[in-house]
Amino acid sequence: MGGRKGVTGTRNPRSILNKGGGIHPPCFQDEYQYQHWRYLLRVSGDHLASGYCLDCTPEYKVKMMAQNKCAHPETVFIVRRHSADPEQVEAIGVSSESAYWSRVVRGTAVIDGADYEKDQRQS
Repeated sequence: MGGRKGVTGTRNPRSILNKGGGIHPPCFQDEYQYQHWRYLLRVSGDHLASGYCLDCTPEYKVKMMAQNKCAHPETVFIVRRHSADPEQVEAIGVSSESAYWSRVVRGTAVIDGADYEKDQRQS
């Protein structure tokens, strides 16, 4: 869902994610866009434990940083393999708010789909 985003507010992103009302992360254009993203996240089976940077792209991160709208400039992009088809991979954004940050700090560049799905069920 890269390419979405934009506005104001400088509250703690974790409190925004937990409360889910009224104030959106600065990289989203407005509250409607943020709530729509949250809805799609629920429908997809992913969880907020991954944080909203999960769907960011390197290009969008650079754009938001240039506009001073990136709440997590520490975000890095790693590969996630899907458990149903290990050949299918995707890049995901991992910020310090993510359940996967400790893996990034340890130098893990690939998250196996089975591990990801297990972690999602536990969150």
